[in-house]
Amino acid sequence: MRRRGYDVKASPGENDELAKVSNILKCFDKIDGTKIYCDTAEKMKDDICDTARQWGDGARGVMTLFGEEGFGHIVNVYVSKHSGVCIVDSQSGKSYSELYKTLDKYTEQRINNVYELTLYRTDNATLTEDVKKYASRR
Repeated sequence: MRRRGYDVKASPGENDELAKVSNILKCFDKIDGTKIYCDTAEKMKDDICDTARQWGDGARGVMTLFGEEGFGHIVNVYVSKHSGVCIVDSQSGKSYSELYKTLDKYTEQRINNVYELTLYRTDNATLTEDVKKYASRR
């Protein structure tokens, strides 16, 4: 979103409208997701990387994670020819890279509490009017 000229901020609140993953996805028109099946941490990582690499160098997207007791989270994903597939968690400020093997650590932390994971490519998606509710133009 920042590359498109919007200021956004990660929001931790349960009652905050931006914190709801479904509202974030409404900001993009005709966005299709690819479900990742979470059998093992290694398979999760491989499937995330294989799917994102198909988007091509420079592509960006988001990944939604859902788990037990209403747990829901969204992180940014991008593909770089220099560092491979990267995940950036804006709430925690942490990033994980395929090249530097930190993506292994990320999937190992998530495998036990995630039952649904979906990747969405967003850099080629058109923004909807809903984006104005959740982000402001610079």
